[in-house]
Formats: sequence, structure tokens, C-alpha cells
Amino acid sequence: MSTRTPLHPARLVAFAVAGLALPLAARTAHAGISAHLECAHDGGKPLPARARIVLDKLVACTIVIDKGAVPKDATATIVAGSVTPAGTAVVPRTADPTTTPRADHKAAFAPIASFSAGTDFMACSTVRFDASITQGTTVLWHGAVENRGACTSIKPLGGELTCIGLVHGAPIDYPGEGMTKKPSLAEAGVTCTVKIKGTGDAPQFVVFNVQGANKPPLARAVATDAKFPEPRAFAQLMPPLLPTCKNFVVQAATLRQDGAVLWSGTLKIPQSCAK
Repeated sequence: MSTRTPLHPARLVAFAVAGLALPLAARTAHAGISAHLECAHDGGKPLPARARIVLDKLVACTIVIDKGAVPKDATATIVAGSVTPAGTAVVPRTADPTTTPRADHKAAFAPIASFSAGTDFMACSTVRFDASITQGTTVLWHGAVENRGACTSIKPLGGELTCIGLVHGAPIDYPGEGMTKKPSLAEAGVTCTVKIKGTGDAPQFVVFNVQGANKPPLARAVATDAKFPEPRAFAQLMPPLLPTCKNFVVQAATLRQDGAVLWSGTLKIPQSCAK
């Protein structure tokens, strides 16, 4: 169970990606288990498998067992994931058997605490709730509910994504000379910067990632100072996040405090180990 601290860049970095590539529909159950995931917003009716509302209150999720029995040594887990153009940040919860009898008399598993907007997920992002029952390394069942971002009145911003690599102690720019030299970046990775352009909603942080890395995004606060009055954020991307001797794509997105996307962009970084 996560602590009740605000969802901010430092916490986003600590999240892990868990099972978000699985389909929304429940898989064929092992050991005869059939179940479904119910996630109710603010005490209302369970959300459909694909919903589109503003999730700005508590969301209570429950795994309902429709058929079969869960083995005693199995583990039930539910995660809430905030989906961004640069990856997904999730908060996991262990789901325990519920002690209050259900009207339908079905067995159920739920976390002690509900998921909270602004603490466990960002209200204006796409939010996906994934649930699984596992026994050791075997997935006995999986299901999910996804809510597409539904916030309106979003005033977007412009942005510019650039990166600098350090090769044998010398900086190299992307875009710039690095695009033609294609050096290996295994030594120090790249430091990438997003400059905020134009006017719009107040940007809170920028998330960075490498496309296809299957890692949580790195979140960095937007800041200004006397030397760089233009708002910006930067992050250092290092191996093993970066592939070895292969091209890769840096992803970045500027987000409002509630997760609304104000800008997103990508930058392809060529890399070769050929001598």
C-alpha cells in the first residue's frame, strides 16, 4: 500500500511498470479461475472496461471471482497506471480477500485503501487499472479497466527537445554533429532538455524516456533561473536504459500538475559501434 504523498516528479521516478502490455479482456484462467475487475469512481457504479470520465476522486477496485477458487499461496495485485506519451507510471497494491459479504455471494479481493487522484494517479491522464492473480511466476488470471483522459479546457504549449552526449570527454549535440558521427553513448549516455515555448497552461514537470525501454518515465520539474529564463527541464539518460550500439528514440512530454499533456515530442539518436 502506498503512502499518501502528492504525485510529483520524485515519486513518478520510483514507479515501476507492471503488466500494462496485457489486453483488457481477462485471459483464459489457469486452475479454473474466472474473474473480472470492478473499479468504481467516487462510490458510483463500476466503470466499463473502456471509460472516459474525469477521475478526480477515489477509485475503489475489486477483483471479483466468478468461478473457481484462488489457491491459498496465490497473490492478487491491482495497479493504477498514469499513461503519458513517454511511458506509464504505476502504483501497485496487494489485494486481500474481502471480509464483507457481497450481495452476489461471490468471493472478492481488494486493497485496503482505494486509489486516490493526485496521489496514486493523475486525474487528467489516461488511467489504467490492471489486476492479476499469480501463483509463483504463473499468471492465473489478468484483467483491466482503462479510462481515457477526459479533461477539457487544456491550453497546450510549444516545446523543443534537444540532447547532448559526452564522448571521450567532448560534448556532441543532437540534433547536430551527433546525427552524422553516430558515436557510441555507452560511456556517459545523453543529457536531454525540453525548452518550454509559448504561452498556455502552467507546466509542472516534463517526463523523459527511451522508446521501447519498458521502464517508468523519468520526471523532472520545470524550472527557470537568471541564466536560463526560458522554462525548461532536463534529465540524464544512461545505460542500461539506452541500447548498446543501436539507434534509439528519446520521448518527452510536458505535463500539467493533473497530468494533462501540454506538449510531447521525440528525437531519434543514431548510434553505431562501427570503427
